[in-house]
Amino acid sequence: MKRLCLLLFFLHGVVLTAYGQFVLEITVTNIQESKGDIYLGIYNKREGFPDEKKTFKNRIVSAEKGSVTISLSLPFGVYAVSVYHDVNRNGKLDKNVFGAPTELYGFSNGLRPLFSAPDFEQCSFELFSDQRIFVSIK
Repeated sequence: MKRLCLLLFFLHGVVLTAYGQFVLEITVTNIQESKGDIYLGIYNKREGFPDEKKTFKNRIVSAEKGSVTISLSLPFGVYAVSVYHDVNRNGKLDKNVFGAPTELYGFSNGLRPLFSAPDFEQCSFELFSDQRIFVSIK
């Protein structure tokens, strides 16, 4: 009976952790000016990354020179983050005639490929407890 109680207590903890919510705190750094908005996209699957129309969750906050911190409550899982600074507040990441971004942007894990967006796997991380990450925009 004692072993059964211990097993049930352990399984209860595993279930709570697997279905619990964790705080993900994202600090966006290298913001050049206090103008416009910071767009943050959270993705939980490969399909659609980093299309901002296909986010799992997103946030928009006013830009502040230096850095801003955004906190979200998320379930256990694998996530990737994309961020950009919409300086002119037109609701999109502006690009030049060649399709290269003209506004600052960044991804989780510090990825920044030269000629294409990174893959979800390159930017992903596992959220299994409260966590803080930093995304530098350039």
